[in-house]
Amino acid sequence: MRSLGRFHALSLAMKEQEPDRFHEIAHQHVEETYYDARLKSWYNNFLQVQLGIARDAMAREYPGTELERKMEKFFDCDLYDHMVYLTHARNQNSVINHGDCWMPNFMFHDSTPAMRMIDFQLARYSSPALDISFFVYSCTSQELREAHYHDLLDAYYGGLAEMLRDLGSDPEVVFPYAELQKELKQYARFGCGMGIESIPFSLLDESDVPDLDKIKGEEAIPIETIWILRPIASQAGRLRLTDMFRHATDMGYLESEGIKLDECLRCLQSLARFHALSFALKLQEPHTFQALVNQLEETYYSARLVPWYRNFMQRLVTICKEALETGCTEDPEDYSTSFKRDVMTFLDGDIYGLMVELVATRTHYSVLTHGDCWLPNFLLHPTAVRLIDFQMVRCGSPVLDIVLFLYCCTDQALRSAHYDQLLGAYHQSFSEMLTDLGTDARETFPATALTEELERFGRFGCGIAVESIPLSLLDDADVPDLDSVEGTEGVPLEQIMPLRSIKTRYGRRRLLDVFRHARDCGYLKSN
Repeated sequence: MRSLGRFHALSLAMKEQEPDRFHEIAHQHVEETYYDARLKSWYNNFLQVQLGIARDAMAREYPGTELERKMEKFFDCDLYDHMVYLTHARNQNSVINHGDCWMPNFMFHDSTPAMRMIDFQLARYSSPALDISFFVYSCTSQELREAHYHDLLDAYYGGLAEMLRDLGSDPEVVFPYAELQKELKQYARFGCGMGIESIPFSLLDESDVPDLDKIKGEEAIPIETIWILRPIASQAGRLRLTDMFRHATDMGYLESEGIKLDECLRCLQSLARFHALSFALKLQEPHTFQALVNQLEETYYSARLVPWYRNFMQRLVTICKEALETGCTEDPEDYSTSFKRDVMTFLDGDIYGLMVELVATRTHYSVLTHGDCWLPNFLLHPTAVRLIDFQMVRCGSPVLDIVLFLYCCTDQALRSAHYDQLLGAYHQSFSEMLTDLGTDARETFPATALTEELERFGRFGCGIAVESIPLSLLDDADVPDLDSVEGTEGVPLEQIMPLRSIKTRYGRRRLLDVFRHARDCGYLKSN
């Protein structure tokens, strides 16, 4: 891993110091030779064989489990096209990858620490996570990953950072550790796509390995006629393959990609303009604004709805406490004893009562809020963003929408790296819209006002997370069909929404990271 990190550092340093030369190499001399649309017809039948082997292994080792469903969800696409996407997706962190990064292509010296990489004919320009995940899932056991995965990543990053410094670049500027985590979250599922090929290969008997030197001529030969793969006969072999999916699931690598920074910025800028409309109306035509507010009815957080919501909230709190206990035990370096105490204090409180209080509190800066401000209610077009689904509109602090969006739709890596930037973009768009509408933003909504509103109402995001994150982690089979609810009588939520304990480390971290961020920002403390 250290050598791989040093190899990737060469690309990052050259890209920073000699960008023209690097891009000439990357774009003119590196060609994708394995996952490309032009090769799909040559490869796809072979891929179907691999999928059959993986499904057989999972059905024999983990039949009917959530893990089997997760794997099927990963396969529930045109997997070859998905691998093409992963190998061709590029950003500022992309490097020249080895491309065939498994143990046979690392040479070790018996008496020295020297190590050499060989066999670069599959080199590609893409995320460093492709090489990392290929190596980890093809060449390590579940036992090693469970005990040392973070040590492996530290070794990789240590080698990369050391090499960058030797080459005159600052790793904290060029490729901070948080960027490595983001790359893995977005692209490490590539390792599962490679593992369903490489693991059956590695388990072949020597007599089944073809002699590739006997292939003559220039015509492409379908892979499935050369490599004859069969279902994995041994339990140990099947577990090697299925445990790859176990680890990827626990790390959250098989989850759908989260919102990207540019998308997040566009959503918040659109939200800010929406908020600014009613704020300007309140200042310029207060009677019209109040008439609109008088027509609104709170439909979710209201004292009259406590009997309908109480049991549901109790179950949510139990799930969150379980996640807190387990998560703090799993990751004590990230979640301290004092963190656990503060979160437990929040969970022991009257959360629904707090939410009722927060949505009912009006200040000088209250606006018409969307009320259900998460990603499915934003329509993103390359040139425009549109908000939809306004049945939960309320008059309240703009922070209610902001923290709902940020804590439901972003991960800790994005918040840690860009939270101030996101708030700055929101405030700038709000101010620009106010100015366009004829109101002096500097006087009526200074940046300090947003900070004060966040300190006062930021806890709302934690209350939202208590509900939204466990619900977002439900298996597809557990998601209720709300169209089947008939009549006009209120139905207790716990009868509609079947809640389950959070099963994965990734899911627990998603929840606890909301509390960690809110605590770091000072939002958890009582006002």
